[in-house]
Amino acid sequence: MKKLLTILFLVCSISLTNIASAQTKSNGETTLSSDKIVFNQDPKFQCKQISFDDKTQIMTLLENVSLKTEKFELSNAGKVVYDQKTKKLTIYDCKEFTIDGKVVTNKETHKKNIVEYTLGDDTVYIL
Repeated sequence: MKKLLTILFLVCSISLTNIASAQTKSNGETTLSSDKIVFNQDPKFQCKQISFDDKTQIMTLLENVSLKTEKFELSNAGKVVYDQKTKKLTIYDCKEFTIDGKVVTNKETHKKNIVEYTLGDDTVYIL
């Protein structure tokens, strides 16, 4: 029942501006693909492909990902992994972002163009 409610919530929360070109489901993971997928709840995002794993509660957003929360905003990322349990976002190939808070960079490693942010937090970590 919980699995069905999660899938219904995901599908109802996503409004597609175009008809999805592909929708697949396997091993508890649902994938939607379209020219533009818009999710209008917090966090608000747009992307071209989204996958959601019922078991892990992890959402993966791919291609031209834009995301906006009350404190954090990014645009044109290659991939965003969102863990619904921990509210943590891991952003890959992040081209630009803004935050109402501080930015912490890890100077000991080579910049991999990875950003980590937890919803509601005041800090962004650049890895």
